Amino acid sequence: AGGAGGGGSSGTATTADKEMEEGGPEVGVGLSLDSFLQTVEAACEGWSFMRMEQRSEITGEPAIRNTWVVGLSAQQAMTSYQDSRSVSEWWCTGLTYDGFVVALCRCAEALFSAVDAMATAHKVDTMIKLVLGGGSLDRATVVDAATYVRAPPRFDAHAHVAQAQGEGDPKASYTGSSAVPVGRWLECWAAMDLTSLHSYPRWDGIVYTLLQPYFATLCRLYAAYAAPAPRAEADLSPPPLEIWASSLEMVPEQWASLVVDMGLCSAGDERLALFLEAFESQQPLPSHEPNDHADYVPSSSDYVSSSSGGGRSLPHFISALLSAAFTFANPGYVDAAAAGDIDIDRLIAVPESTARLLEDRVPLTLMRRCHARLQQEVDLAKALLNDKSAKLQQARTRERNQAIEAAGALKRQPRDDDDSDERRPLRHQAKIHGSKEEKKKADPAELRAEVERRQQLLDDFTRVVKRKQADLVLLQNELRPLLPNEGGGKG
Repeated sequence: AGGAGGGGSSGTATTADKEMEEGGPEVGVGLSLDSFLQTVEAACEGWSFMRMEQRSEITGEPAIRNTWVVGLSAQQAMTSYQDSRSVSEWWCTGLTYDGFVVALCRCAEALFSAVDAMATAHKVDTMIKLVLGGGSLDRATVVDAATYVRAPPRFDAHAHVAQAQGEGDPKASYTGSSAVPVGRWLECWAAMDLTSLHSYPRWDGIVYTLLQPYFATLCRLYAAYAAPAPRAEADLSPPPLEIWASSLEMVPEQWASLVVDMGLCSAGDERLALFLEAFESQQPLPSHEPNDHADYVPSSSDYVSSSSGGGRSLPHFISALLSAAFTFANPGYVDAAAAGDIDIDRLIAVPESTARLLEDRVPLTLMRRCHARLQQEVDLAKALLNDKSAKLQQARTRERNQAIEAAGALKRQPRDDDDSDERRPLRHQAKIHGSKEEKKKADPAELRAEVERRQQLLDDFTRVVKRKQADLVLLQNELRPLLPNEGGGKG
């Protein structure tokens, strides 16, 4: 019986082995939980979580800053392992290949669950690459690449002008003055730094078209504040402001004066510090070279040297001016941007704030500054006119004295000649002798020519003074209706 029983048992086992060989699953170990956890932990840089902030090529966008917490815990990985076990794979003590793939998919969803911008396929693809070892690939790089906000294609100013000129558009080359070529405006635009302004560079094409017809006006405004005060006669004949601007630099004190004159803030306002910061943050760009439209050099020594490090050129000035216009139109923007919570509905965009400044504040500020400078020139011209008149009077006096001396010499007898040393005190002998010798050398023709030359200089300069006085009166008349409470403008 025992033998029969034993034989029956052996026959049963043989039958089971045959069934396994005929297509039944092979008994296997599979991937253990420990091995799976070690693999996932290495791929995910440990069981840690990291907070990531969305980056953007567009300044200030998105308005509400997005953040994500990316990471995987050991418990989440263990749950993924267990949930990926299939009851149909009872014969395997660990995860099969199919179960391993499913577990990785579950881990991928858990790892990047907070990142809505990543599709499921992207998450799974990234997880597989992390497990396989993607070289320098890591979760931070993947999330940043998936959520990074790209800027639209940049505005090409040169292509814009070339196309407009090809179409015969007369506005393509208009800068507000025939003395300022469009090439100079293109150079200035290329050297401007507007990256700190909200939504840059979405609007750069719009701002370009806004600024181009005002470029000559902005050059005049810049030169009116950056130019040194007139100190000598040569300063009364400067080049046009729009040309002079290319050879000047502006210092922070002049910029602060401009901001206050424009009414953006008062001298003691705390916002003045923000405007000064916007100006001083404009670092000189090596790509901008001063234009050689003017070789005029004032006689005064008030020029700002680029070696001092405190001056800013025209492109920096315009960039700071746009920043000041945006800050003035949006007083709470700085704090909101720092907190990552910008109210888009109330935000005044850069093109709109720029248009307001150009239309409402720049022309009047320029007229008032030109009035102040013209008043300084008139005052200087009057002082120089008085000096020229005094010098003419001195020349006439010398001519008259020489004529009197010559007439007196004809009447004197030799015995009465003043050359007699005995008739003069010894202590005055050298002085009187020298004075007489000088008078003898004076040529009446030369004295007459000097008087005529001085008279001609006085007449010519009188016309200059009258012309400047007429310009001053004309500018005062233009300012008077604009500033009824200030009596025709404030210097």
